[in-house]
Amino acid sequence: VDAIDHLAALSNDPLGEIAPNLTDEINLGGTIRLATFARAAGVRRFVFGSSVAARPGALNRYGRIKHAIEKMLSGPVEIAARIGMVYGGRSASQWGTLVRLSRLPVLPMLEPGKAVQPIHLDDLCEGLIRLAMRPTLARTIYGLCDARTTTLGDILRTIAWIKHDSTLRILPIPARFALALVDG
Repeated sequence: VDAIDHLAALSNDPLGEIAPNLTDEINLGGTIRLATFARAAGVRRFVFGSSVAARPGALNRYGRIKHAIEKMLSGPVEIAARIGMVYGGRSASQWGTLVRLSRLPVLPMLEPGKAVQPIHLDDLCEGLIRLAMRPTLARTIYGLCDARTTTLGDILRTIAWIKHDSTLRILPIPARFALALVDG
């Protein structure tokens, strides 16, 4: 084995609220075991699929776990690819949800101005292959996303225009109003 691109993660409990110990065990413990086996087998490159959300003070468990995994990597053989919001490919998973939402004539939305850093699925695959196969790398963390940010609302409007030849109107919902509804 020349390289491993490790992209697996528990995604049905991203905040670890249902089973935090299981989430940690799968995402952190599983990655540690895989990296340990890769080291023992002499794998030349281990690329961990991280996230642009990875940081110690991330607002959710997902970002904090990704950051914890990045800290245990022993570069330059083991590196992290901080992946942005992936779009394109089959209309499944997150991309499928975005495509379905973009069909609506009006979309009520919290934080339509939230900044995102997109990357097309094809560009992501090319980047992961390049990171896995390049003989030497200068650092241990690489960004696989657009360096420029855009907003989630603009992404959805663009999908509506390209996929459905329509205009998506976004109705911003104030967070306080949404929280009051949840509390009620």
